[in-house]
Amino acid sequence: SINSTVFPGKNILIYCFSEDMCDECIYQDLAELYKIQEDIRKDKILLLPVYRTTRTNQIILRNKFSNFRYMNVSTDSIKFPFHRENEQRFFAFIDEFGRLNSFFFPKKNMQDMTRIYLSGVKSKMEYFDKN
Repeated sequence: SINSTVFPGKNILIYCFSEDMCDECIYQDLAELYKIQEDIRKDKILLLPVYRTTRTNQIILRNKFSNFRYMNVSTDSIKFPFHRENEQRFFAFIDEFGRLNSFFFPKKNMQDMTRIYLSGVKSKMEYFDKN
């Protein structure tokens, strides 16, 4: 679950993850997001990292996510789904009515699946932007 006051806007893609998750996995996802961001605009993607609020983490966030729009959120704002013993990072699309849908749980070293998902979201965004 995600606290609905966390994300502003409609017809946007969100990507949620925490500092405790695999860095390599997050970098793979960010690389794919960066590629598609050129087509759908920076304001249509929102990263929702969950990092403890420390001075060091704020510097890390600024450097690591400088090419993206992001909002560090508190741990009580997002309840990550579990797979086996681990919390999972995920993508979700916020439609024109502000509802979360089209969830996707990326897997490490499976960027082709992430590209297919992102392509589908891009099509939805283009459809909603026209109507």
